[in-house]
Amino acid sequence: MRTVCSNQSLACAARRGFTLVEMLVAITILVILVTITVTTVNVSMDADRIRSGARQIQSYLEGARDRAIYAKQPRGVRLLLDAYNEDTNLNGVLDTGEDANGNGVLDTPDTTTASSMVFIGPPANIEGELFLSPSGRAVYQNILHDDIEWQFYTARRLLKRGTRIQIPKDTGYWYRVVALHTEDFNNNGNLDAGEDLDLSGVLDTNNLDYQTLVLARPHLDRRGNLKLAFVYDDLEVQVPPQMPTLEDPIPYRMELEPAVLPNQEPVLLPSGIVIDLDFGQYPPAWSAVGSKLDILFSQRGTVTGPVASTGLIHFLLADSQDTLRNLPSTNFDADANGVVDDYETSLGDKRVVTLFTRTGHISTTPVYPNEDVNNNGTLDGGEDLNGNGLLDVQNPFYYAETGEEAP
Repeated sequence: MRTVCSNQSLACAARRGFTLVEMLVAITILVILVTITVTTVNVSMDADRIRSGARQIQSYLEGARDRAIYAKQPRGVRLLLDAYNEDTNLNGVLDTGEDANGNGVLDTPDTTTASSMVFIGPPANIEGELFLSPSGRAVYQNILHDDIEWQFYTARRLLKRGTRIQIPKDTGYWYRVVALHTEDFNNNGNLDAGEDLDLSGVLDTNNLDYQTLVLARPHLDRRGNLKLAFVYDDLEVQVPPQMPTLEDPIPYRMELEPAVLPNQEPVLLPSGIVIDLDFGQYPPAWSAVGSKLDILFSQRGTVTGPVASTGLIHFLLADSQDTLRNLPSTNFDADANGVVDDYETSLGDKRVVTLFTRTGHISTTPVYPNEDVNNNGTLDGGEDLNGNGLLDVQNPFYYAETGEEAP
């Protein structure tokens, strides 16, 4: 007996796969799902990196504070500038080893960031003797006899502008270095009239082979010389003292700049996360040429040194790509076209680490968004974030200043 299959049955048996249209639809759905998943994971990972970096900075600052309390000596943290800024010592000059790309030019990008930090502490004070003699130009020539330590600390960049010197030691006033020494006053590379201070016939431009330093009377300035400014006591008005002119040596005490603690290595923030030093609130002392980004804690746990008067220090953590695009702390309609364009939108999340210098307290908070998103000066729909009925002036550190903790 023969079995006859109908044409319809044969067609059904032969058709067992997807059609081309069905396959394209399935692939499209799969691509959409993968895209959504990858985007969600990237956003989540980016937010985690920002939060991790913020907690890392907070923990590092708290660690320095605890070290100071335990050691009963100042301890602190130094932020290290990222390598793409060739001016590593912030002196505005292309020094040996700073020309990374070999173009003979000191490359300093528009953005300044730091992505690593290290523990620091003050080294022991150095003491010695010096001679003072008038130069006839309202300055005094300070000759250091065989003071090898002075040269050594200068070479290690511990002796710099801002260094404090007490003359005479124990009983005298404290002075502050306001400029580093060089005989090339006009910076032309030639020994001009009035520049040969030691009458050597050679243009001396650094302290490594030049042991004659020039001290000015308090508050007098002369370009290019090492000068001292009198440090006033905030509690009472004092008259600036006159530098003595003596033939006998005068003892001095010098406070060196903080140095990296022994056996300490820099700690890096998570990959792609930086401290944006252009958008934040940082000590004015950090803006001076040659200044190191140091924060020192006293044995009481409070901030000490030049940055103590800042009150609040806000470290803005951001994605490195956002800092390279010079984006502010929040999305902002920079071209005032009524829309926040893609190039005006931050790629990553942001966090603020705040240090209260008077108490030593450290907190981590989110960035307060800009309410005037379209930059029209009017409170539009959806812009009243805190519900007070007012268009608040942009303050990215509002959460930090009012005490709201990061979620």
